[in-house]
Amino acid sequence: MRQWFCHKRIVFIPISIEDTEEANQIHSQIIEHRNASNNMKCFYSSVPFTLERHLEFCKKVDKDPSQFYSGIYAIVDPYNNVIKPTFIGAVSICNIDWEKKEGEYGRLIFCNPDFLGHGYVHDVDQAIIKLAFEQLGLTSMRSEIFTENTKAIYVHTKNGWKDSHVLKQHVLKDKKYKDVLVQRISIYD
Repeated sequence: MRQWFCHKRIVFIPISIEDTEEANQIHSQIIEHRNASNNMKCFYSSVPFTLERHLEFCKKVDKDPSQFYSGIYAIVDPYNNVIKPTFIGAVSICNIDWEKKEGEYGRLIFCNPDFLGHGYVHDVDQAIIKLAFEQLGLTSMRSEIFTENTKAIYVHTKNGWKDSHVLKQHVLKDKKYKDVLVQRISIYD
C-alpha cells in the first residue's frame, strides 16, 4: 500500500520516517503549515503539532493498514512545465474499514503557496478519489468539513461529493461549538 501514485500534475509519494535531511525538511514544512492559523482552523484540534508528535503519528500510520498518509509532489508547474518532483503538501485516507470497503478523507495540508490558486487542490481531491476506488478497492469515502470551510466544500462538491448530513455543534473549538458537514462519495453514485 505504501507506493507512489500519479494523477495528472501530481504524484503521491509515501512520507519517509527515516532520519534524513530531506525527510526532516518535509516534516518541518508539514508542521509549519499545519500550525499556521489559516490551516489550524480546519482541524478539530487547536493544539499545535510538534515534530515529536508528528513523527509519532507518522510511525503509527506507517504500521497501520487502515491509514494512508502521503506527501503530495507536483510534477508539472502552474505554467505546464515538467519539473523535478516538488513537495507541495500532505494528504491522507484514514479509518479505512477493509471489510466495508470505506474510508475517510483525512485532512489536506497544502505547504507550497506557489502552487495555490492553480487547481492543484482540485487535482489532489480527484487523485484521492481515484486512489481510494481504483487502487485501494474502496467503494465509498466520507469527509468531515467545518460548515464555514466553503472552499473545501466547493472543491469536494465539484468533484462529485454529496452532502450527507450536518453534525450540529459537533466540535468544541476555541471555546465555541462548530457544525460539521459530512460529505460522501461512492462508486455507486
